[in-house]
Amino acid sequence: MVDPEEIARRARQIGDAAGRARSEPLYGAGAPVPGGEPRGLRDPREVVAESGLVDPRRVPVGLALAGGGAKGAYQAGVVRFLAEQGVQVVAVAGASIGALNGAVLAAARDLAAAAVALREVWWQAARDTGPPKAGVGVVWDEGIGDQVRNLPGRMSGPMLQPGYLDALLTKYVDPEALRRGLPLFVTTFRAVDPVVGSRRPLDYFRNQPWDGPVRGAGFRLGAMIDVLRSKAGRSSDWVYVNDMPPVRMHNVILGSAGIPFLMAPRNVNGVPVRDGDVLGRGNMPVGALAGRIPCERVVAVHLQDQPLFHGGAFPGSDVVQIHPSRSLRPSGPLGTASGSLDLSPARVEALYELGYDDAKDQLGRVWTEDAARQLAEAVAGFRHDAVAELDEPLRNPGPGSGSGPEGITDDPEI
Repeated sequence: MVDPEEIARRARQIGDAAGRARSEPLYGAGAPVPGGEPRGLRDPREVVAESGLVDPRRVPVGLALAGGGAKGAYQAGVVRFLAEQGVQVVAVAGASIGALNGAVLAAARDLAAAAVALREVWWQAARDTGPPKAGVGVVWDEGIGDQVRNLPGRMSGPMLQPGYLDALLTKYVDPEALRRGLPLFVTTFRAVDPVVGSRRPLDYFRNQPWDGPVRGAGFRLGAMIDVLRSKAGRSSDWVYVNDMPPVRMHNVILGSAGIPFLMAPRNVNGVPVRDGDVLGRGNMPVGALAGRIPCERVVAVHLQDQPLFHGGAFPGSDVVQIHPSRSLRPSGPLGTASGSLDLSPARVEALYELGYDDAKDQLGRVWTEDAARQLAEAVAGFRHDAVAELDEPLRNPGPGSGSGPEGITDDPEI
């Protein structure tokens, strides 16, 4: 039996605690909630700020660059936009002209320097080429007559001259910088012996350089044979470049960038290789990056207005495709050749600006969706936690063990 004096002492204790409680402000008038403020009563902006949202522009990406000859100036504009937004590119893969652009990018000290170097590469090629003889000022819809008149000059332009691409690559890609730079993969197609079809017997006995431009007379016939092999199912190869000796590194990039029928293959480690863009269905080398690099997102930059593949072809990878908002190929039977060889200054400038604008528009929409999804997930978590807290009792941080006023015990004997 409890002593009456103890009962009186406990009653005085309860009365004192109640008096103190009456003198303290209520919740909503400055008093803290016992156990801390419930998540559901906090400002949602604070909850979102603490949810670890990531700026979509800072998500690491791999960059895959398609082939397309002179249309590659479009990719230089895309890289400029990526650099301005501070995108973190962690690896590059390129086919044909995409291999040359990719080498410049991978060897640069950062993406901003790569954007500057790529612009210089394309402006130098445009200056060396000069304006077309016919249809000056027309950059998109060159008529068939102008295409016919301009094609001979484009066929003899600097890009197709022996040694021109070699000089550009030597000037803008330092092998040691590439060795230390971003991982670079290029797409190549293993060619037949380049002297196949030669009518000069001595060609078959001449020593070919182990790494370097192919010598001999049959490369055009060899290109026809390679086209047939490609149609029969021979696929392109993805080659990792960074750990190669400098001469081999140089030749595998130019082997990928060499246009079949117009440029001879390159010997790489004793093996002749051609452009993996036109041959072997290797125009878009996303597969060289998917599953091989430490990030899930790959940005694929096309040089035609229709994507070359469905993004779902690479499960486990988030493939974001940038493609021209208008056709880069003039209409007519010579449109493909004209679009791939036209390095006139106005054309290069237009491609560069279109690449920048398309990247801004298309990537901007992707980043907006990414941010909205993250925000929706944060708000959904906030709502879930807030509802769950409605069923939880408020915790008392005071020395007492019960839920009553501070200092009051839950002793069942009282």
